[in-house]
Amino acid sequence: MTLKSKHKSEYSALVNAIHRCHNNEHAAFHNYGERGIHVCEDWRGKEGFEKFLAHIGAKPSADLTLDRIDNDRGYEPGNVRWATRAEQVANRRHPQGNYPSGADHHAVKRCAARNAVIQDEWTAGATVPALARQYDLTVTQIYRVVRPLRTKH
Repeated sequence: MTLKSKHKSEYSALVNAIHRCHNNEHAAFHNYGERGIHVCEDWRGKEGFEKFLAHIGAKPSADLTLDRIDNDRGYEPGNVRWATRAEQVANRRHPQGNYPSGADHHAVKRCAARNAVIQDEWTAGATVPALARQYDLTVTQIYRVVRPLRTKH
């Protein structure tokens, strides 16, 4: 069994990052390659996957995804990790640093992370009223958080 077949998910994560960053036909290229975000040369060349895997390691859990710690830097040693959905949401960039009126950067990140957790709990079966009580929010606020997911149920 090859390393790539043993670690299919990790290999797919790297290949997808390479496509986002280096294929100008990719739908997300404007958010990556066009912004100067690249996958380091060592991870794209011969034995690149082996070097990538040696650096980041295998996914500790199947629900984790590849994340850049600093969104203004590329996929490179020291700037990648396996992250949860909530961590990824909290690590999103906002165009030109624009945040909702009156909100500071850290408050926006905390709300995004909390909303991702609420969505995960709702998907796992928690009820809207129970989530409203747990997070000290109104039922309407919870519905606004889970609305994007409601069409999937």
